[in-house]
Amino acid sequence: MRLRRLVGNQRGLGLIEMPSAREGAKNRADIQMAVDAMELAYSREHVNAFVIVSGDSDFTPLVGKLRELNKRVI
Repeated sequence: MRLRRLVGNQRGLGLIEMPSAREGAKNRADIQMAVDAMELAYSREHVNAFVIVSGDSDFTPLVGKLRELNKRVI
C-alpha cells in the first residue's frame, strides 16, 4: 500500500491511504489531489497557500489555476 496524498487536519496535515491494487491508481490519486485542492481554493477563502510535493509535471495546470485564483503555491 502507498500513501498518496495529504489533507488538512487540526494540526495542518494528515495522511490518506490510496491503495494501489490495480493499474491507474496513481492517476486516480493525482486527480483526487487536484480536485481536493480546487475545492479548498473555492470553498475556503482563508486558505491562501498550497504546498504540492511532487515531481510530476501533471500538476502544472493545477499550479497555474491556483495562481490565477491568487493563491500562493509552493
